[in-house]
Amino acid sequence: MNVFSKFFYGECTRFLLLLVALWSFNIGCYAKENDSLEKTKSEINSVVSKQDNVEAFVQKQDDMQTKKNDSEGAISEFMKNFSGTQKPFKDYPGYWNHVNDFDIEITNIETNDVFPSGSFRLKDLKDNVVILFFTTTWCPNCVKVFQDLDKLSNDLSKSNVSNVKIITLVLGTEDDNAVKNYYKTNKVESLCKFKSVSPLFFKAVGAVPTCFVFNKKSVPVWGFSGAANYGDPNFLNFIESLSKEDSK
Repeated sequence: MNVFSKFFYGECTRFLLLLVALWSFNIGCYAKENDSLEKTKSEINSVVSKQDNVEAFVQKQDDMQTKKNDSEGAISEFMKNFSGTQKPFKDYPGYWNHVNDFDIEITNIETNDVFPSGSFRLKDLKDNVVILFFTTTWCPNCVKVFQDLDKLSNDLSKSNVSNVKIITLVLGTEDDNAVKNYYKTNKVESLCKFKSVSPLFFKAVGAVPTCFVFNKKSVPVWGFSGAANYGDPNFLNFIESLSKEDSK
């Protein structure tokens, strides 16, 4: 009986040890499998995150391209009018209805080499290309146009083009200091300053920003109301080409 008991207890002990060993092995395998699953999950999350970043990047590029296309589309629309075949502005409803023969009086805030007289009429600038820009101190879309024209003035100066005059007219009742501050706030330094003009001009201009371009014969050849990229090289080329035309 003692022999049997020893044999029985011995076999039980070995069996229990075997169970413990198997249990430990399974625990180890489960831990490794769990680590593997966590690693796989992390890798999947990383791939998904990268894909999200890629999709976000692609969307951003698409948005930028859309904005670029919109800008290029606006300039393209301008360029279609540069042939000189469009109707005179006076035939367009809302443009210059209250200004006879496209001639208005303009008064300087400060006289300078470009505009030496205190006041002058638009027709006095014959033999010069004139860019007439209407704005207001509160117009958010005018700022970019204002700064583009300031850059255009610098570019023309670097190219020794002296027969192009850029005139900025603020629609409203602002005093001289408010107009000067408008230039200073928007960091516009090369354009000359003029007194604000009556807000009644809104009846003629219709909207701001509005730009008109007159050739050297004081004839309006192009105009546009709304925000646009006046920093486009095509616009600079157009103005330079007008400056080389015969004024007779």
